[in-house]
Amino acid sequence: MKNRLGKTGVTMLVLPVLFACAGTSDEVVSPQPAVASVIVSPLPAQMVAGDVAQLTATAWDARHTPVTARPIVWTSSDSLVASVSATGRVTVVGHGTVAITASVDGKVAAVTTSAVLTRKERRLAYTVVAHDAPASGPSLPNASENATGGGISVAHPTLGDYSVVFDRLARADSSWRETVMLSMRSGGMATHCHVNDWWTAANRRDLEVSVSCYGVDNRKTAGSFALLVIGGGSLEGRHSFIYNADSSQSNTPSASAVFNSSGHAIAISRAASGSYRVDVNNPRALVPENYFITTFGNPAATCVLGSWSYGNSAGASCVGPDATADRRFAMQLIEGGRPGRKYGFAWASVPNPPLGSEYVPSLTYQRMSNGRQVAVARDGVANGSYSVRFPGFGTLLGERHTIQVSPYASGRVSCAVSGENAVNDGADLTVHVFCYDRYSGVPTNAHFTILALE
Repeated sequence: MKNRLGKTGVTMLVLPVLFACAGTSDEVVSPQPAVASVIVSPLPAQMVAGDVAQLTATAWDARHTPVTARPIVWTSSDSLVASVSATGRVTVVGHGTVAITASVDGKVAAVTTSAVLTRKERRLAYTVVAHDAPASGPSLPNASENATGGGISVAHPTLGDYSVVFDRLARADSSWRETVMLSMRSGGMATHCHVNDWWTAANRRDLEVSVSCYGVDNRKTAGSFALLVIGGGSLEGRHSFIYNADSSQSNTPSASAVFNSSGHAIAISRAASGSYRVDVNNPRALVPENYFITTFGNPAATCVLGSWSYGNSAGASCVGPDATADRRFAMQLIEGGRPGRKYGFAWASVPNPPLGSEYVPSLTYQRMSNGRQVAVARDGVANGSYSVRFPGFGTLLGERHTIQVSPYASGRVSCAVSGENAVNDGADLTVHVFCYDRYSGVPTNAHFTILALE
């Protein structure tokens, strides 16, 4: 029999053949090892605000074999102390103990560090705010410094009101103390600026200082001033300060308002309205010292230094237009400056010296870090105009520094720094001081104390 092809023989039947292909859903995939533990690289035992550290985290299985390609979730126990990025980069911003945790598939590990805002000896900052300055920041770069490494910002929300923020200077530790000093700068006579208060900012790391300036009519007006924040322990030698928050009676201020390098208590006695004695209790024989005072609150009265007993006590008198009046104030005793930096201070004890002639104030109440002597002269023909020369400090004009001035036993008088320049071929620094009746604007000869601090 022939088939259609013309062949004889057995009929051939062709059947389809199925082949299994690799990569189909039937493939068996080995399970990924489960994470059994996580290890994080260590942090230093103590870090300072501004410090940065890079952490790494390693996940391990039960056989202690590294498990890779798993996402790591980083968290901080307190973002106001330290933050951590998605890649484990830690940035310290505050003060306190913080834990940084790494989580991999539900397994966690943490490392801790003790963070501090700054070292105690670096709790010092200063700046100058000019009456016509914009609200973008401090004026006069050479007159602004924050030893913590943080910045300084100035806000000028309304006429006569200023808010100055010093980064990293908050009282983050209960044992820390600080005080605020304010001195007038040039920018118009018959203007006076008072500190309203200072406090720790909401972020727990910055210090905010509120200042208001007033004219002779007690209305707020633009003013120029120099602020200095000093923490206890940031200056060499004897150092004491106290804030008189309760001006209506004799009192022993709370520990948070007082620092005394001697360790002794400081107390305030109110003899009469606006008249105070501060028992400093920080004596040391035959070592030069100086006192400074800053007025707080509304403009009804301004406080000046009175006579002091060497290292034992000092007086304060707060005077209004017509009579003494109770007023808050801060006072401090200074013997030295910042470690390794220039400083000089003096008591200008002769309010009416011969015009143009210098005198050297008492060596008991003046000192310079270079061992030389401050000299004071009365300028020109106008009352209340003085030049204070700091020999060997001419380079300070190009370096960061602050000048603070406090009226002494001068009643209604305020004193302001009206300028600085270098003399004697740039070798010496001369600071020009102008004193005037706070309530009339009339130039007035006066005693004052002065501090130059790098």
